[in-house]
Amino acid sequence: MGFQHEPLSLYVRRRRDIVSRSVSIFRGWNYHDIEVPLLDYVEPDTDAQGPRTFQIVDREGNAMALRSDGTPAIAKLYARHLHRWPAPLRVCYANRIVRSERALGREQTESYQLGVEMLGSNGVLSDLEVILICLETLEAIGVRDHQLNLSSSAIYHHLLRKTGLPAIKRDAINAAVRVRDPYEVRQILHRCGTRHNIAQALEAVASLWGGERQLRVISQELPNDRTLAGAIKHLERLVQILGELGYGEHLNIDLGDLPDQDYYTGTVFSVVSEGVGRRLGGGGRYDDLCSRFGVAAPAAGFALRLDALIATLQASASLAPLSSPVSVVRVDPEDPVPGLKELLSHRRANQNTRLIVGNGRPPMPGASGKESP
Repeated sequence: MGFQHEPLSLYVRRRRDIVSRSVSIFRGWNYHDIEVPLLDYVEPDTDAQGPRTFQIVDREGNAMALRSDGTPAIAKLYARHLHRWPAPLRVCYANRIVRSERALGREQTESYQLGVEMLGSNGVLSDLEVILICLETLEAIGVRDHQLNLSSSAIYHHLLRKTGLPAIKRDAINAAVRVRDPYEVRQILHRCGTRHNIAQALEAVASLWGGERQLRVISQELPNDRTLAGAIKHLERLVQILGELGYGEHLNIDLGDLPDQDYYTGTVFSVVSEGVGRRLGGGGRYDDLCSRFGVAAPAAGFALRLDALIATLQASASLAPLSSPVSVVRVDPEDPVPGLKELLSHRRANQNTRLIVGNGRPPMPGASGKESP
């Protein structure tokens, strides 16, 4: 696959700095570090890998996949090994992923995901927790011009089920909603004889109207549907609380902003950089995913794309300084102890320190410490 960036570069340093700051936020919310394998066996009846996943075959003929999404892997680990831990189980990660997709005009394969998952908890408070951690993380790494788009897989999937259409027709509706084409949604549903009120509600989802108008149309078209009413009330409650906490200016409801993954079941959200118009990540509730691996458990989480974060910070020039000023300490190779003592005193004070030897040139990476002639 090769390097996407110079192996010795500012990009690498920024990536590690962002990971360090983010994981510090996650741990501050009492999330425990977890690591998932990059390469894992494919289980056809359970795996939630998407179409952009790379697959290989091992020597015994078993299908294996390079991890393109951390959430299904963590759900599998929870169901197979961790479900006996006290609930809710809070875990965080910063993992390499491999997927085939276009990014800024080029084919991209390797990337990094960082995020959190809360397994074994449901309700408004668990949804709020993962959203608040996401927003705090963005603030900590310096992303200011972001927008949080709130949606609901519960509302959308309930409307799809009410059409009674087969999977192939639902896929066509999905495609039309994703490109925000309410006319195509109307045509598909009209040809299938779908009831007018359900068609109107799905048209509203595909439209570019504001979220409040989308919700109002859906409520008017299906006023006696208790499932829809509950999902709408849940979403409106989230918006209300986030507004009261001071996040209203970054918040937007958009029922047509749906995730690519099929495992989400409830509230979903995406984070978009307004400056470069790029999706930074997202997440939501996926209450049925763990049951694919044998143990039912409600769950919610989010993941951010590290390459997208760095691109946004570079474009806005808002990346905070990577380090404090460097203290330079000169060490005489013939009598190194005094200089090394000074260097260690700087390090014990947690100061960034650079060692300069003899003739004043810094040693090259991997060198023995002696200067070249």
